Amino acid sequence: MQVVPGPSGRVPCAGKNRPLDPDEAEFIDAIAERDRTREASARAEDATAMEAYQLVRRQTSRQAPATAPRTADSQACLCQVCCAEGGLPAA
Repeated sequence: MQVVPGPSGRVPCAGKNRPLDPDEAEFIDAIAERDRTREASARAEDATAMEAYQLVRRQTSRQAPATAPRTADSQACLCQVCCAEGGLPAA
């Protein structure tokens, strides 16, 4: 069978819509499985990091001193940022 160039001068791809060979199908399946494994690993790592973050956040919120909300009437807050700058930041 001889391939004849089309009107544009290009030779059409022979076998473009053929079924995959078993080796090709296995290769594509292996790539898909590798991607699924990587995504699952990334999700697990993200979940572990999120749990660690939430644990630290809960621990620090329990250790924070219970202070009254700051108002313009309060003389000074307990943090060193506002007091070092000379008062409460503008709201």
